[in-house]
Amino acid sequence: MKPSPAQKTKNRRLGRRHVLDVKLRTQHLRRNQLLKMTWLVLVLSLSAGAVYVVRQGGIAFWNWAVAENTYFNIQQLEIRTGGVLKPEQVREWAGVRGGLNLFQLNLSRVQRDLEMIPSIAHAEVERVLPDTLRIHVREREPIARFYHADLRSAQQTRPVCFTLDREAVFMPPLDPHQCLVPQQHRVATLPVLLGMPLGDLSPGYRVESEQVQLAVRWLAAFQASPMATRVILHAIDLGDSGKLHVTTTDKTRVTFRADSLEEQLLEWLAAQNKANEWRRRMATLDLSYTNNRPMVLQPPASALQSPTRSL
Repeated sequence: MKPSPAQKTKNRRLGRRHVLDVKLRTQHLRRNQLLKMTWLVLVLSLSAGAVYVVRQGGIAFWNWAVAENTYFNIQQLEIRTGGVLKPEQVREWAGVRGGLNLFQLNLSRVQRDLEMIPSIAHAEVERVLPDTLRIHVREREPIARFYHADLRSAQQTRPVCFTLDREAVFMPPLDPHQCLVPQQHRVATLPVLLGMPLGDLSPGYRVESEQVQLAVRWLAAFQASPMATRVILHAIDLGDSGKLHVTTTDKTRVTFRADSLEEQLLEWLAAQNKANEWRRRMATLDLSYTNNRPMVLQPPASALQSPTRSL
């Protein structure tokens, strides 16, 4: 049955009213969302502005009260060394001047700059309020030396004394005006490294050569052994891979292999005691063999040929 014209007109009115209601609700929701977004942006802007104002105010207060306050300017500089470097030289390397505000000074930067110096093993930098900066440096202790033309100058041909510390860190020589004690006096009794590889030398960095590492380990073991009080080292030859040829000031030459260094040093002590019993001096001792210890004694004044013995 078809709807009458009156019903069709009524349906059209109801449809239009429903569409208008939907449009009104949608517009209302959009206005609410827009209002919420506006308030959110406003609150965030005010918060950011407040944070910025507080931050800038804090910075201004810090500068006025501390960073630009002459009360905290450096008036005293306390520098303590291990007795090798001059305090004036440490101050120059640190780049610190009097009158600088303590809180404007980057302590980490000063420490890093000092520890970049090859002869300095460790540095401590601290503020002592209100006007004192305290610097303490510990110098590297050389345990061996070697001679070569000055690596810093192409014109220098005269051999220069370089040193290594316990960690095999390579150290160029210090200038006399930088030291409290001239370097030649401090290193005069150190053993000389012969056959030193020169390919990987970089001031302030560890020498990675296996032979150099072996020599450093041997020196550490030697200094902890009884032999350190019995003989004075003259030279260590690095030329034979996996071995060290050690010469003392009394012209004894002892060969060591790379393993069991402490045991070999005790064997050297035993051989030394044997030679003393015979009232003779050793000429050579080869500890590189595991089943035999050939030892040659220095000849007495009246002998023409030195005997060879095995331990």
